[in-house]
Amino acid sequence: MMELSASHKNNFRLALQQNNQLLAVKLLYEQYADKIYGLLVKKSGDETKAEEVLKFTFEQVYTELSQMGDKEFSFIRILEIARKLCTPVKNQSGSNAVTTEEKVLEMIICNGVSITRVAEQLQKSEEEVRGILKTSLRKYKTT
Repeated sequence: MMELSASHKNNFRLALQQNNQLLAVKLLYEQYADKIYGLLVKKSGDETKAEEVLKFTFEQVYTELSQMGDKEFSFIRILEIARKLCTPVKNQSGSNAVTTEEKVLEMIICNGVSITRVAEQLQKSEEEVRGILKTSLRKYKTT
């Protein structure tokens, strides 16, 4: 889905070779935190809660890097960590009405449901679900 930029990837590998997990996590944070934060704000409707979950997510990344050593961390892996910290909440308006976009994000990001399964459940093609997910990820990126 998303990879580290070439410069971040090289610096990430170098940081791991030098056993500098803190720098490695910083590089991952610089590359992915804005997207994950945007998704967490969308999910919770609460910026403070999103910041807290984001903090715990990257603390877990640090712990895993410290334990595992030379390990590649992808956007998907970081989302898996964030997903474990997610709790179901109402949408931002506080209503129980959920948009297709919210359903896709909830199912994939927080529940770990495959794109194929989401497509089946929502009666959409896998291509449509990928498009919704891609658009959502771009939409919730903060700058």
